[in-house]
Amino acid sequence: MKILFNILKYKRNTINVCINKLSLKILRKGFYSNKEQFSNNKFIKSIKNKQYKNQTSIIAEIKRCSPSKGIITETKNIEKLALNYFLNGAVCISILTEKNFFKGSKKYILTVKKLFDIPILFKDFIIDEYQVFEARLLCTDCILLIVSILKLDLLKKLYNLALSIGLDVLLEIHNLLELEVALFSLNAKFIGINNRNLYTFNTSINITISLLKYMPSNVVFVTESGILNVNDFIKLQRFGVNVFLIGEFLLSNNDIFLRTLLDKANKYILTY
Repeated sequence: MKILFNILKYKRNTINVCINKLSLKILRKGFYSNKEQFSNNKFIKSIKNKQYKNQTSIIAEIKRCSPSKGIITETKNIEKLALNYFLNGAVCISILTEKNFFKGSKKYILTVKKLFDIPILFKDFIIDEYQVFEARLLCTDCILLIVSILKLDLLKKLYNLALSIGLDVLLEIHNLLELEVALFSLNAKFIGINNRNLYTFNTSINITISLLKYMPSNVVFVTESGILNVNDFIKLQRFGVNVFLIGEFLLSNNDIFLRTLLDKANKYILTY
């Protein structure tokens, strides 16, 4: 719990520094003056296209470090990481932008966008509308909103703002109560089930499995974190999961491991 508290405290201080350098008013004006230049809702469309073809989607994550695991990858060659993901079948790329605890950077988004056109998730601890406009001006396609760290009024405000400016929103939940908030307070149609408890940082894919029976058929859902081996991946598939957000597991294997994983996934679908 202390880790999460420290992350959110640091995040608030960081946002305040950014606002002092460039105000929300200027940031907002920057978007609305150029909003025709931004493409809308590419993230979910890419996943739905895969689902229509009965194919598994993997949102591959660039994540260099975490408070629970320490350094995940020593490489600073973001171009190489992103290119490997792109060439080996990632439907989208998630970029962890938090700097202090995860060694991320918003610059990574610009780096990837220069290379190729693939939908990008701006993954951070979003607690302020300033971050929503930042994400949009960086030409990202989707943001993550974590239900457990936001009061309901602020969650609704950020969620509706993001949708109104053309961003997709992945609403992250961890338990049944948070799922109910996503479904009944926000009418969410794109939900991420985080297998990691943000207070203890422990992971279990059983979190996803336990919540599947409550997930409406018209919701696109993503399982996040906790996939430690191929067996975990196949087990989730057997329960009907077909969209995965994976970072550490991919980064700890070789450059073509994503392709190997997708080949196993599609082979399972064809033989099921």
